[in-house]
Amino acid sequence: MNLQTIGDGQATRRLVAEHAVAQILNQSAEILHAAPQILEAICESLGWDVGALWTVDRQAQVLRCIDVWHVSTMEVPRFEKDCRQSTFRRGIGLPGRIWASESPAWIPDVTCDTNFPRAQIAAQEGLHGACGFPIQNGVDFLGVMEFFSQDIRQPDQELLDMMLSIGRDISQFLERRRAEQTLSDRALEFALARQIQQGLLPKAMPVMPGFAFGGASRFAHETGGDYYDFFPLLDGGLCIAIGDASGHGISAALVMEETRASLRALALTGADAGAIVALTNRCLVNDLPTGQFVTLFLARLDPGTRSLVYCNAGHPSGYVLDQHGEVRLVLQSTDIPLGLESTTEFPTAPAITLLLGDLLLLFTDGVTETFSPGDSLFGIERTLDVVRAHRHERPAEIVQALFGALADFSGNHALLDDITAVIIKVEASN
Repeated sequence: MNLQTIGDGQATRRLVAEHAVAQILNQSAEILHAAPQILEAICESLGWDVGALWTVDRQAQVLRCIDVWHVSTMEVPRFEKDCRQSTFRRGIGLPGRIWASESPAWIPDVTCDTNFPRAQIAAQEGLHGACGFPIQNGVDFLGVMEFFSQDIRQPDQELLDMMLSIGRDISQFLERRRAEQTLSDRALEFALARQIQQGLLPKAMPVMPGFAFGGASRFAHETGGDYYDFFPLLDGGLCIAIGDASGHGISAALVMEETRASLRALALTGADAGAIVALTNRCLVNDLPTGQFVTLFLARLDPGTRSLVYCNAGHPSGYVLDQHGEVRLVLQSTDIPLGLESTTEFPTAPAITLLLGDLLLLFTDGVTETFSPGDSLFGIERTLDVVRAHRHERPAEIVQALFGALADFSGNHALLDDITAVIIKVEASN
């Protein structure tokens, strides 16, 4: 056999090793499952007898062994046990020196090496040559793979280069799995946040003689900053709230959850709508980052007199349509949004009386500011036209008709902003 044949055989074995490791990684869910097969593939392809995987314990700042593999023709029980029980700091032992240098290392005979704490046990169980390579992602050092032979083996630079290449493949695998786990964890967190926020929206509409209620929210992201609520007051009245926190996603949802909690707690004090909004505003000013705010429409409905007293803190105007669908009243903003100025008083508007056949429409700006594919706004006139066309239906059906019209207008594209609508109809008491 000539040198060329020997060289070709070594090159083939190295290609087999790299291919085997790549296949194992592609079929594995995590490194703990892949480690035994990787160690076996490298040992069998490249003529090593024992392999071990070490990973970094960042809290303790040591390397810990998570797996050991050996050929079936030999037993190394004491060496394996010592590996699993040992830890190495930077610079100590073969794993530690690879960690310190972040580069491959080779020891021709570990029994003669002065920086190999496991030398005595290795000698007793017939291990001599050793090499290892780092696993890292270009930024973080993740671990070490080391291999041992019963023979004394001199350094082989080509083999070290190939092992370093395998180390990079393993590093990419670990980072990909870490990224996938991060995405999975975030998805679970968002799903939980959405579940919590959906749980804070009304689970059922109020039951009140002479009135019918409907409301719904759809979020542009997993969670959102829109909010609506109905809750009873101590004097028998009903509080109606609809709001919109600036921004989107988790941060806006947290702001609206704080707003909801404040409104419900303060409503139990018997204060009027304006006082409740003013006190909620003071809480938000202290908690919100500069520039973040909440628009809020809060009203008190007296079912006996059909009287509605409201405070509109920078929220889109509400509309009262009569039994013919014509706009009878516009419930305009009475002051600035919440969270901007701690001294704002938030007065209520003069009381209005809802008439038989009236329909009260409340919404967030995501409704009127929905865009078409041609960049046209849905606007208030289209909003009123849809509600007017469906005014004889139940409130929940009117809300769904409005949301359907918004979807059609936008070409069923993903929402750019949260949308919320509330409909209250005044009906004859049974």
